[in-house]
Parts: sequence; C-alpha cells; structure tokens
Amino acid sequence: MDTLLTSISLALDCFSVSISNSACPNYVRKDALTYATSFGFFQSFMLLSGYSFGLLLESYIRAFDHWIAFLLLLFAGVNMMRGNEVKSAMLLILSIATSIDALSVGIALSLLGLEIITPSLVAGGSSFLLTIAGYCLGSRLRGMGDKSEKVGGLILIAIGVKILMEHTLG
Repeated sequence: MDTLLTSISLALDCFSVSISNSACPNYVRKDALTYATSFGFFQSFMLLSGYSFGLLLESYIRAFDHWIAFLLLLFAGVNMMRGNEVKSAMLLILSIATSIDALSVGIALSLLGLEIITPSLVAGGSSFLLTIAGYCLGSRLRGMGDKSEKVGGLILIAIGVKILMEHTLG
C-alpha cells in the first residue's frame, strides 16, 4: 500500500501538467499517449537511477533538486504562456521536471535497503495512467481559447513554486 501511495503522489505532478497541456488549443489527441509514455518512463527511470546512485549522489541531489524542477517548470510555463512551445523539447523538460522527486525517493529507498523493481513499475504505471486522466480532464477545458495557454503556463509555474516551497520551507 505504501508503494501505491508513494507512486500516486509522485504521479500527481504528471496529472497536473497533463491537464494544463491538454487545455491548450494546439493539443493533439495523440499527445496524451506520447506524454503518458514519457512521464511513465521517466518516473521509473529516475526511481531506478536514484536507487542505483544511493549514497553517492544523495547530498548533491537533495541540495538543489527542487531548484532544478522549479526552473524547468518556470521555463516551460513561460514558454507555454508566450505560445513558444517546441513539442520535443517541452516533452523532455516536463518529463524531467515531473520526475525529479522520483530520483530522491529512489535514493531514500536505497538507503532503507528496500526493493526497487515493484515501486519503479508501479510509479511508471501510475504516472502513465494519471497523465492520460489529466489529458482527458484538461481537454474539456479547451473552450477557453487563447486563455488556456496562459492558464496552463501559470499551472506549470505554480507546480514549480509548490515544489520549491515544499523543499525550502520543509
């Protein structure tokens, strides 16, 4: 049960980002599957990477992971608001930004000596499914026209600020 709850909490950023993306006028239905696959892959990959590096990177990653996530989401949000989205670059940036926390969780799991394969698969699957759900929900907001890109960009920036505050304020 802890694995599922942890995986869902990691996937909530993917859900939020997919809502903001699919509300934009330039959203294409196939984007949902592309983003879900990328987000799911990166969640699993980052958990495995964090676990693999364990103690080696812990002090380095925890010191600034929230800043990386914040800056990536700020960059993506501002570009979305300006309508400057480049899909492949945006996909990579958002995939990394939404999975930074998974890297830290992977490190924690290695320090606790826990198994990683099941959490990695569940996190990837949860992220995939919640991204699809977010795209379904966000596509219903598309009637907002050009304002949806601005709202979507603000949502990404808000997620970045939330991550930053959680890590700096405790």
